[in-house]
Amino acid sequence: MLKDAAIRRAAVWLVAGLAYLLWPLDLVPDWAVLVGWVDDAFVVFVAAYMAYQAYQDRMGGPRRAKPVDDGTQSEDDDPYHVLGVKSSAGAEEIKDAYRRRMAEYHPDKVAHLGPDLRALADKKAKAIQRAYEQLKP
Repeated sequence: MLKDAAIRRAAVWLVAGLAYLLWPLDLVPDWAVLVGWVDDAFVVFVAAYMAYQAYQDRMGGPRRAKPVDDGTQSEDDDPYHVLGVKSSAGAEEIKDAYRRRMAEYHPDKVAHLGPDLRALADKKAKAIQRAYEQLKP
């Protein structure tokens, strides 16, 4: 139903734009040569844009490429950021932060969630473990 509605919406916009273009009555009369054509062009442009948007809705939206890992280090790779501590944190503070973060993302704590969330939690738990391994005294 949604796909058919999107096609109908696109058709309505195109027909409305063409009807305005061909209709003898305009907001700005066509006898005012350039000025009269500007409003026609604007209405046709808006109608075409709205029809294009409706078509994109039908097709599932514009396709976007997934980001490519360029090998640069992000904030998520910084062990202090992963554990949520300052770089001046002591061993005890790092250990407490590790335990707090693992309590949030440990696989046993998220076993009842869906597979996507479990996979995300597993990824986070591994990142937390790596960060702790880098920082532990």
